[in-house]
Amino acid sequence: MTETELKQQETGQKEMEAYFTDLMDTILADGKVGLVPKLSPKFVACDYGEKSLTLEFKVADWMINPEKILFGGAMVSMLDNTYGFLTHYFAGDKFISTISVSATFLKPGRLDDIIRVKATAASHGRTIINMEGEVYDVTQDVTIGMSQTSFMILDKKVDL
Repeated sequence: MTETELKQQETGQKEMEAYFTDLMDTILADGKVGLVPKLSPKFVACDYGEKSLTLEFKVADWMINPEKILFGGAMVSMLDNTYGFLTHYFAGDKFISTISVSATFLKPGRLDDIIRVKATAASHGRTIINMEGEVYDVTQDVTIGMSQTSFMILDKKVDL
């Protein structure tokens, strides 16, 4: 990598980190309602070169199914939110929409476990972004899910 490319990478990384810090502060500000604040995501890392975002979630009692394990829909919501935040990075102030999402559930998460979701953009164009995700249970030290998704960037502008 040339010195110019290295500086571009460093600048891009700093800008990406600042973007996600600001986005999380806005979305999780006091008084915000809905699923995202209830999920209470925590920023862990982003990687400009890899085009990835990693968030953590704590499994709360409302996320547990009758078998006392993480409800699949809650895991998909964690994935969808991580994907959505990463898509917003590429979309800027444009509205986004999930086109499709698929998930494979490998192992159960449990109450109070810390779940780490990493989303990586496999490809992104002007209107379509394809991503893959991994759901890792930090508490149990095991991958508990995998996923793929596609998002669309719309012409409509959004105000967070």
